[in-house]
Amino acid sequence: MSNIVLITGVSCSGKDFLLGKVEPFLLEGFQVVNFGEEVFKLLRSDYPGLKNRDQLKELSPREILAGNEAISQRLVQGPPLIVNTHVVMRSGGDLVSVPDSIYRLAPRLFIHISAPAEEIVKRRRANGRNRIELEEPPGQIVFHQDFSVWATSKLAQDTGASFLEIWNSVQKTQASIAMLRRELARFP
Repeated sequence: MSNIVLITGVSCSGKDFLLGKVEPFLLEGFQVVNFGEEVFKLLRSDYPGLKNRDQLKELSPREILAGNEAISQRLVQGPPLIVNTHVVMRSGGDLVSVPDSIYRLAPRLFIHISAPAEEIVKRRRANGRNRIELEEPPGQIVFHQDFSVWATSKLAQDTGASFLEIWNSVQKTQASIAMLRRELARFP
């Protein structure tokens, strides 16, 4: 197993927000990496027309998988990491997962950040998220999130890693920050 902690959850569940709150307290040597951003940087050199990460969905699955593979190999060889990524994402109206790149990362801990669907909708609207995300109604968000929790816990089970779900609602923000900080203090 690697020195990687994987943070996941549906878009606007609060992954970036919570990581931003705990990052100043991380043990020395720990780095936070956004997997999608790393894949985007890599593939942008091959596809100069890519302007943002959302456009990665326009590439073929083969092209995306090649980028995922290259980034996974690089990250596993590096220092202790917190990898912020999506285990399950919406693409073309479908929910998709790319577990092979997650298996290659071999995280020691999977943390799923979940939130109430109504709060996710509000965050997406406030953040000016992409059109497809804004079209996902609360009922679909609940299904998406439940499927993501299941897939993430299954990946953890399959790899022998630990799994934790943190419920990030507005009323529990401080508790969510404290829980994430406590879990990350155990690593590397």
